[in-house]
Amino acid sequence: MDSWAQNDTLFINELKAGYQWQYIPAIFFKLNGLSVEIPELTIRDNISEADKWLESKDLIVNGYTIECKSRNEEFTNKTDYPYGTCFVDTVSGYDAKTIKPIAYIIISRKTGSMLCIQSSDNSSWGIEEKFDHVRKIREKFYTCGSNRLHPLSKLTNYIKAIGVKPEPCISSTR
Repeated sequence: MDSWAQNDTLFINELKAGYQWQYIPAIFFKLNGLSVEIPELTIRDNISEADKWLESKDLIVNGYTIECKSRNEEFTNKTDYPYGTCFVDTVSGYDAKTIKPIAYIIISRKTGSMLCIQSSDNSSWGIEEKFDHVRKIREKFYTCGSNRLHPLSKLTNYIKAIGVKPEPCISSTR
């Protein structure tokens, strides 16, 4: 069997499925008065181009990057989250980003419920190595305690409180 990186069919199927789930939090943010952008889905032509997607973004809310992770776990809130820890992101994926997302949204594919983890809380994250049964690879993941999961309304209130991310200033010389 091809490795995850070279199994284009599995990669594209997972990418497209995950992309569709980004619309649920996007609608939630829009209904709560925030500006939301879902970047267009782009797909690599081959594995040698994978590094071009290191800075890809799932959602841009009021100018801030947010990552979405849809999961096959069943939960409706943090009290019924099925595990004591939650996988946030792969260590390699998170560490490679020069612009870190302000938050991760964990979406239950079984209930549609959404929980979030703010990246500012990353000092409490742990690292676990696990076998990913979908991709058939061993990977190191950043994890957080399920007690650190919050309803999406907390993230919405936080983004409203900090306001729209200012555009970077570009100086010009004359």
